[in-house]
Amino acid sequence: MPRVTVYLTSFNHAGYIAASIESILDQTFTDFELYIVDDGSSDNSWEIIQKYTDPRITAIRHEQNEADIFNRNIVSQFRGEYFAIAHCDDLWAPDKLEKQVAFLDGHPGIGACFTKVRLIDENNVLLDEKSAEHFGGLFEAENRSRFEWLHTFFVTGNKLCHPSCMMPMSILRDEKNRVVGMSALPDFYRWVKLCMKHEIYILPERLTTFRVHRDRSNASGKNPVNLKRYQLDDFLVMEQFYSIPEEDFLKVFPEAEIYCRDGRIDTEFALSMLMLESRKREMQLLGVQHMFYLLNDDDKKDELREKYGYTPAIHKQRINQFDVFGELRENDFTDTTLFFFRNGAVVKTLSERVFRRDGGFVVRFSLEGTEFDMLRFDPGEGEYCSFTDMEALIDGKKAEIRPSGDDYVISDNEVRFYTMDPQFEIRPPKGGGSMIRISGRIADMGHAEVQRYLNEHRGGEKKTSLLKKLRKH
Repeated sequence: MPRVTVYLTSFNHAGYIAASIESILDQTFTDFELYIVDDGSSDNSWEIIQKYTDPRITAIRHEQNEADIFNRNIVSQFRGEYFAIAHCDDLWAPDKLEKQVAFLDGHPGIGACFTKVRLIDENNVLLDEKSAEHFGGLFEAENRSRFEWLHTFFVTGNKLCHPSCMMPMSILRDEKNRVVGMSALPDFYRWVKLCMKHEIYILPERLTTFRVHRDRSNASGKNPVNLKRYQLDDFLVMEQFYSIPEEDFLKVFPEAEIYCRDGRIDTEFALSMLMLESRKREMQLLGVQHMFYLLNDDDKKDELREKYGYTPAIHKQRINQFDVFGELRENDFTDTTLFFFRNGAVVKTLSERVFRRDGGFVVRFSLEGTEFDMLRFDPGEGEYCSFTDMEALIDGKKAEIRPSGDDYVISDNEVRFYTMDPQFEIRPPKGGGSMIRISGRIADMGHAEVQRYLNEHRGGEKKTSLLKKLRKH
């Protein structure tokens, strides 16, 4: 019976597979079996694999790509006491297995042993770990408790290198530590599952060499395919945190102590609140989903009101701020400012960000508490825009609104501003009021049109300056 089962996955890396195999066969620790599974490569990877005749090798070929590296039928054949994963484009130091077996033999309670990592490029050039593409500094984490690891995973994501891992075979065979159906974060899913029950350790030596591809084709690389899947995979990973038992919860999330009441904590509520505080959309969505479950359980809803003062009305206000599906874009909004003037001087300003999808916008400002005789409305800076259907109502009464400043052209109902600082002057009706409502339609103007206007109406240094701003915009 071999002490270690090494599993080398192969897919379309014919240029690197030989070096990877040889770095495994050249290990100082020799009591291992090596499974090489080619997952339907379309290059000549399989032909290269077949050239190796070492009796420790079992080579398996999938006729088509299955993307299921931990297939139950394959895992059931493994005979080792320990399991180590290898990738077909990465390399191992000669003493990697020797040092990891020695560590796990001496620490039977450890769930997995990792190593520090060297980074190389496609030409085997050593890369700076802190600046190498999107992997720079990724695998530089220090050792910590499993509770601290879980907190790190929650806050910053994965910090562990998959092909550096060795674990007891019994843990691999636990169905809860195997996952199918993820393309971007399957290893991250396993590390979270692992740390729910087991401590892990990173050997301080750089015994694994991880290859970074410039085209970002690494399995966890930030390429277009993975970016599309990343949030969905992360959603599935983060869902696991809801299974943390109450006795461990504050060890993972000490910041959630504010949700303790009489020595107890509602972990689903507390975690959902932490999810809602995250800037990640997938975590916000998880928080919204679990709060939905809680608020639609009458007993839980009453408990949340009594313990935390959290009501459906408060929840509704809270989730209105989220755009979890990315429906809104930055240019769907305009930053507006209302200036209050008295005797020609500015006495107060109010700002509001307004939604402007499909051109239309409405913004409201309170007029109470300030004496004024004129208002100026600035509907945004840094853009060349035209405006139509502009209207100002103060307590429902029409107020005169007209463009001000320089470089605008009025045609019928449209005002075209050839400045990045459009302004409207508003004359309030007699008697003033308490609330102003300003509405209209806004449209971006083409750069060619703006440049043509500037060429005709501006010259010298002022014209050059404006054109430079236009190009930056």
